[in-house]
Amino acid sequence: REDRPGDRRLVAYLVTGAGPVPVPSDEELRERLRETLPDYMVPSAFVRLAELPLTGNGKLDRGRLPAPDYAAAGTGRAPVTAREELLCALFAEALGLESVGVDDGFFDLGGDSILSIQLVSRARAKGLTLSVRDVFEHQSVARVAEALELAEAQAADGAAGASAGAVPGEPGEAEAASGPVPATPIMGWFAALGGPVAPFNQSVVVSVPADLDAERLVAALGALLDRHDSLRLRVAADWSMSVPEPEPGGTDAAHLLTRRAAGDVDDAGLHA
Repeated sequence: REDRPGDRRLVAYLVTGAGPVPVPSDEELRERLRETLPDYMVPSAFVRLAELPLTGNGKLDRGRLPAPDYAAAGTGRAPVTAREELLCALFAEALGLESVGVDDGFFDLGGDSILSIQLVSRARAKGLTLSVRDVFEHQSVARVAEALELAEAQAADGAAGASAGAVPGEPGEAEAASGPVPATPIMGWFAALGGPVAPFNQSVVVSVPADLDAERLVAALGALLDRHDSLRLRVAADWSMSVPEPEPGGTDAAHLLTRRAAGDVDDAGLHA
């Protein structure tokens, strides 16, 4: 549905019949669907009907399907702290509602993965270090506010501990992650297809400073590999995934860099 211009949401209509048929709650339905569907395919709302509206020809009359009442799912409990008040306003703005209670679930009110990204963007513009994962895990204003406060307290404790044990002039280093890792949903999907691993690749074109030389580029690539464990990820022929330990003394990325001179190449040659 697109009840607001530019705000398209996936809505599920459940035919429950006229009698008292036990139907799972919205959250139970979402959890069941998340077992087999990616987040963007999980409906933002569930509307229960005694029967589907039909045209005179017996086909579904989509124009008569009622719009979800997202506001009806709200509890209305008012915010107590300034942070809760700000989050309530941000939730309401992202969801297109007049108000949101601190106990209201973001997805119960019609939120989805796209709206969660918009919420995070608005929150960060207000100085809140909110992530999409926070929204999915905590969902309500009260729980999100509590999680943000806990994260800030832990960060402050960590900074104090690092400051107390740091050697002047030597920045602290996070411990590198390594070992086997579970497949992501898309990797599991690829594995189920049974195709080969090797041909898969991704590419991106980036601009670099005109005076960049090979030595500096190799150093930058090596620093990225040492800092971001996922860039060292390896996928075996059986689709098992693991992250190797970083190389002692830092990664030498020279073997990863291939240079092609393109000064005198025409467009067709450059594409090739």
